Amino acid sequence: MRFCRNRQIAISQLTVASIRTAACLQMLCARCDIPLSVELMEELTSFSKVPHKLGQHYISSVRGFKILENGPSKTRDWLGGYFYAKVDRNLVEDPSVEFRTEWNLDYGRF
Repeated sequence: MRFCRNRQIAISQLTVASIRTAACLQMLCARCDIPLSVELMEELTSFSKVPHKLGQHYISSVRGFKILENGPSKTRDWLGGYFYAKVDRNLVEDPSVEFRTEWNLDYGRF
């Protein structure tokens, strides 16, 4: 949530693959007993706009580092697996952190 807040975007502006990348990174850090901070996520990933899709962004591994081995390059039929999650202490580190619910289309902020 802080990653999106720092980028001034809503979490819904991230692609499905980006959410998968972030979840895998969180699980990897948890297994290694390393807290996943925004700073560490910034070091291990790159953040880009999706070409020709206004307002969408994606997170991917930085060059030379693979977060998910043999992961799919495209998520087909993602709508069937779409769900909502209530933001509370069980889901996020600090539910009091403010986050955007509306899309930010101002590309001058990146």
